Amino acid sequence: MGDSDVRKKPSFGYALFIMIIILGGIMILGAVYQFKMQVLFLLAWLAAFPLCMKIGYTYQELQKGMFAFMPRCLLPVVFTISIGALIGAWNASGTIAAVTHFGMKIINPGFFQVTAFIISFLFAMITGTSWGTCGTIGIALMGVALGMGFNPMVAASPIICGAFVGDGLSPLSDTTNIISGAVEIDLFDHIKYQLRITIPTVLISTVIYFVMGLTQNTGVSSVDGIETIMNGISANFRLGFIPFLPVILVIALLCIKVPTIPSLLCGSVGGLAVATLYQGVPVQEVIQNMWGGYVLNSGDAFIDKLFSRGGMSSMTGTAFMIVVAFGLFGILNTAGVLDSLVEPLSGYIHSNVAATISALLLGSLGNLSSSTTFAEVFTSNVLNPIYDNASLDRRDLANAMTVGCLILGLWIPWNTNPVAVAASLDVEPLRMVPYLVTPFVYVVVLLAYAFIKQVKHS
Repeated sequence: MGDSDVRKKPSFGYALFIMIIILGGIMILGAVYQFKMQVLFLLAWLAAFPLCMKIGYTYQELQKGMFAFMPRCLLPVVFTISIGALIGAWNASGTIAAVTHFGMKIINPGFFQVTAFIISFLFAMITGTSWGTCGTIGIALMGVALGMGFNPMVAASPIICGAFVGDGLSPLSDTTNIISGAVEIDLFDHIKYQLRITIPTVLISTVIYFVMGLTQNTGVSSVDGIETIMNGISANFRLGFIPFLPVILVIALLCIKVPTIPSLLCGSVGGLAVATLYQGVPVQEVIQNMWGGYVLNSGDAFIDKLFSRGGMSSMTGTAFMIVVAFGLFGILNTAGVLDSLVEPLSGYIHSNVAATISALLLGSLGNLSSSTTFAEVFTSNVLNPIYDNASLDRRDLANAMTVGCLILGLWIPWNTNPVAVAASLDVEPLRMVPYLVTPFVYVVVLLAYAFIKQVKHS
């Protein structure tokens, strides 16, 4: 029995080899050759099975572990499908068009990015959901940005970054509650302590987005160009207050802590009602829009492209991506690959800086599994006793986990967080990575704070 356990435990070197071969291959083929990530992850199963069987696992054991791990993907899969239906309904109802028209009227293009960051940050902090933020106010902000001619990635960056920073600070967020519970500290003590790194991060990010806005060239730079688009919108949709009702409904439901998915479904029903009763679209057509997406035929190619999207079917690629990624890490998790990678760390953690770096590395490693919740539980289980043995403050561990488990997951293009919100905003998670500046700011601020605290106590 003991020999079998040893035989089935991969060495650090072999575990690292597996991760480099599989994830390195996926990243290179995806980034350089633009191969579909869904196919790459599915084919990666062919490499993962024999590599893990080589250390003594049977195919049946690995398959059983894979199918035990995969149900964790159901929440993000259902979320992405629900978002697809909502976008189809909101395009048919003129909701996205109305918000776009209003936003283009009041927002200066030069201040769009800083405005989007602040709005998304505050909205997520109030509602406690980054996904809900990107799937509601984020969609509306993207409509404004695209109407102004922004590069989609440039527009999505402040929305995504603001949403996740706000999520990490909100007492209503699942992430904040899970981290404080996993580290065994009081929730509000965690939030107050986190302000030491979050306030500088928000201020620096605000300055960055402000400067970026001043130097950003959009496709529609003139007032006349924006006016033309606004006229095109008003010519194809009935505007006014009524199309805003589905957005107001979802925001109200999220603020009173109705779960995200039921809130989105209610928003879809609201969009269906407005489309039918106010825009005059037949019910059968709106139902079809919720499945296959809304298609506008205005004669203006730009306007048509702006509002012809959405539908559950448009999200099937994202949903499949989540399923196959979870399947791959179900195989690797069953074989103990992630556990073998973290064991050497424990002998090097004696200072606050080393512990912070370890938490960032472990959070990122856990995020490779596609699940932020797994990353949080994984990191806390490994580091809780190590922090205690080194007489380190667990509140610092909670801060490091907020950055490593939540924020840095945005840089992993198959993680459920960037996949879900990128699907909402209709951008590619892999292409978004270079545009997400706030995770870098957060890491620098966190490490600077850890260094300053270590020097003060040395």
